[in-house]
Amino acid sequence: MAAFSACTVAAWLDGGTPVTARLARAGEDRVPGLGVVGVLGHGGGDEGDDQVAGAVLLSAAARPGADVLAWQTEQLATRLPLPVTLLLRVMRTDVHRLQRRNLERITASDSAELRLQGQRVNALWTRDFIAHDPVPDLARITVPLLAVTGGADLQVPPGDVDAIGRLVHGPFDGHVLADLSHLFRPEPRSLGPKGYRRALRQPMSAHVLDLVGGWVERHWGTG
Repeated sequence: MAAFSACTVAAWLDGGTPVTARLARAGEDRVPGLGVVGVLGHGGGDEGDDQVAGAVLLSAAARPGADVLAWQTEQLATRLPLPVTLLLRVMRTDVHRLQRRNLERITASDSAELRLQGQRVNALWTRDFIAHDPVPDLARITVPLLAVTGGADLQVPPGDVDAIGRLVHGPFDGHVLADLSHLFRPEPRSLGPKGYRRALRQPMSAHVLDLVGGWVERHWGTG
């Protein structure tokens, strides 16, 4: 994208120190002559440089990870595949109680991976996610920040975009894009993760790319 020619954008998707923790230190140790560096994070973390001039948060939350997982459970409980729903009904299993038990097993373990209900789970990542609260980090951010979340996101509360805007102390732009999923693909049926495989056959929404590119150009474009 030509709009990014005015800066270096480093993208770290999944794992590592949460991106908000890195952004909270942005500007504290700036190196003269470094140039403009931006951080682009998608609902996960980063392992990048602290010396950033601006940031984009895609599908980011403004609440502790444990609260995000509880919100996810509420959204997805009514969207489970029919065979899973029938099995849970036959076994008289409450999905909320099952989720709590799974999280208790994960937090009580020191293993990097666990098997839960026959599926391999990244327990290390989940423990880190549960433990992290982005609110103090967001409140320390003073660089320009763009937050974008899909209105049909079932993994991160779309309303947290407004919360991020209230927390940060730099120039802020926030957008909730109707009918877009956590992956920024059209999601008219709100299927959640079970629709991701099909959704990934489509390109990311051009609206998201235009928003990010236009925001970078407005702040750091060469004109």
